[in-house]
Amino acid sequence: MKCENRPKPERALFEEADKFGIRCGFTFAILDDRCVIAALSFATDERRAGFARALLEHAQSLRLVATVFHEHAKRFWTIDRMVGGVVLSHLEYQCLEWSARGKSAGEIGIILGIAERTAGFHLDSARAKLRVSSVRQAIVLLTESKSRKWIASPP
Repeated sequence: MKCENRPKPERALFEEADKFGIRCGFTFAILDDRCVIAALSFATDERRAGFARALLEHAQSLRLVATVFHEHAKRFWTIDRMVGGVVLSHLEYQCLEWSARGKSAGEIGIILGIAERTAGFHLDSARAKLRVSSVRQAIVLLTESKSRKWIASPP
């Protein structure tokens, strides 16, 4: 494939794919109800014509596989960080957990290896996402969500 006129990152992608024997591929873009974008790609070392025929023949099934995979992966990666129906980032959740244990932003920073300001930023971000006015209220939501998870599936 002629890649000289493509942007450098795109050329690098094609060159790397070529190293793995990938001759062609197709990517399903997935946009969910919260405007989260994901993608699932299918690639092959076969010639384009045979791959294109298989894609056309199985397009609906492949789209379904991509969508179901995305929904499953989204739940798998985020359910442990769900608080009050809101998914917090990994650091937001960790900072909130440490704050619930009585740690200050400075102590959280030391524990997580981040700056005190960064810990404070993530605590404030969690508070804002949860639409509460204080970190203490966010901790209450965290505690409630943990007790619901425990009731739903005891250890």
